[in-house]
Amino acid sequence: MVFVDAFTHLKDLLGGMLRLGPDALHIHVGLAIFFAVALLVRGPRPFAVAFFVLLALSLATEVFDLLYDLRLGRQLRWLNSVKDIVDAMIWPSAWMLVGARISRLVLPEASIRSPAAETDNDATSRLVARG
Repeated sequence: MVFVDAFTHLKDLLGGMLRLGPDALHIHVGLAIFFAVALLVRGPRPFAVAFFVLLALSLATEVFDLLYDLRLGRQLRWLNSVKDIVDAMIWPSAWMLVGARISRLVLPEASIRSPAAETDNDATSRLVARG
């Protein structure tokens, strides 16, 4: 339970330092985590990985909030937990739905495979076709 208390105090401290309300804190921290994970992940689908990492973290933090409420003898605030998860996931969800389409419109070369992703057969067949 010490971890739950430390998490709650850290969340309060972060909200106070950034001067953000709880809803804005969920939105901004959710976006920061989403893009940070996407930048760190190597592979073909970094935003999908980031989306699910953020979802797991959001669910875990809400479990901590519910445990904190239980510890204080409060009634569990399920709707508040759902709202917090939606706050954290709304913009990453929007990015997952339309972000790739927008980036392909803005940067058409982004939809072309990079030369590093080509196999030897692809490179050879293009050379033969040009030949």
